[in-house]
Amino acid sequence: MSNSAKDIVLDDWDEIILGDVSEMRYGKMPKKKYLSNEEKYPVFSGYRQVGFYPEYNADENLIVVARGVGGTGDVKISPAKCYVTNLSIIIDLDDKVLDKNFLYYKYQIRNLRYLDTGSAQSQITISDLKTLVLDVPPTSEQKAIAAVLSSFDDKIELLRKQNETLEQIAQTIFKEWFANFNFPDENGRPYKDNGGKMVASDLGEIPEGWRVGTINNFDAIVTDYVANGSFASLKQNVNLYDEPNYALFIRNTDLKSGFVNKVYVDRHSYEFLDKTKLFGGEIIISNVGDVGSVFLCPYFNIPMTLGNNVIVIKSSCKGYLYSLFRSFIGKHLLNSITGGSAQPKFNKTDFRSLEMTIPSTSILKTFNDFSWTIYQKFLENDIQITKIAELRDYILPKLMSGQLRVKDFIYED
Repeated sequence: MSNSAKDIVLDDWDEIILGDVSEMRYGKMPKKKYLSNEEKYPVFSGYRQVGFYPEYNADENLIVVARGVGGTGDVKISPAKCYVTNLSIIIDLDDKVLDKNFLYYKYQIRNLRYLDTGSAQSQITISDLKTLVLDVPPTSEQKAIAAVLSSFDDKIELLRKQNETLEQIAQTIFKEWFANFNFPDENGRPYKDNGGKMVASDLGEIPEGWRVGTINNFDAIVTDYVANGSFASLKQNVNLYDEPNYALFIRNTDLKSGFVNKVYVDRHSYEFLDKTKLFGGEIIISNVGDVGSVFLCPYFNIPMTLGNNVIVIKSSCKGYLYSLFRSFIGKHLLNSITGGSAQPKFNKTDFRSLEMTIPSTSILKTFNDFSWTIYQKFLENDIQITKIAELRDYILPKLMSGQLRVKDFIYED
């Protein structure tokens, strides 16, 4: 029986065995003494990059399959010449029969984890891969399918890079204004460089007219999941679902992964979590485990509520505060209240008590308005990324199974 997800038989599709149209080899463990952070050739071990190496053992644009440790069965394409360890298998395809990009997308629907031998240590072998049977269209259509899907990914990557640029702009200006104190004075000149007066404070010298305060000075509400009730009442009243339900349960892991595996709550749970309902644009900071990850809550066309192990900040100064906690100044502030030997964490009470510099009203408003314009564009891009990814994921299995053909939606004048 074929390993394909194809539900229909197409006359122009062929059945091939992966081992007949490829050469495969295991990666090799690098010498630890030569591993470094210097940007030479990236080293990929299993599913992740672990450093750089002075030589490479895989050319760019080869299929790499993680064979163990965490990402077992993940299929990637090497982006450039790289060094691949023995926790991965390198596949060099006969491109006259099987297009690498087509194969890559085929195993984004369902990765190859099901080939795991089930031993104490996860493992996929070359022997396992060689027996894979695939139903494939002619190579011209394989390439056309991959081109359609990669166009979605190219657009997503473009939007992500645009977001990186937008945040770099905001962070550059934040550093100049609030770390170097070179905000524009009344004549439009850099304040400190042009002799602006600095005064003593509990946090060191600050510009005249600024002061030291807490987050309460920013018209901020800080809360978290456990503010809704005791652990017993939360357990009794909050039900989580892997399938779509009334409201989205926003966790740190979702914000980091781009909501790959969403979790939902029912309407009763959502109403019970009244103190942490989200509407988009709030600042979310992880405060347990992965302490200090800072995000803006996306806008989704569904009710949302805050998950556990994070705090949320609602404030009219969210442009400034988001920039602050994304900066090295904010990281230092969070580190100062983080404790816990087994698991790093901080609580919202200590967070509310953090002493920080409060800029003058005019400078705060100017930067807050400017930066929030940037972050609104950031969030708009996130919405577009979500929509594009959903469309790609909808048509991906249909193209790979032959239920949808490229020619069905390409029109000629």
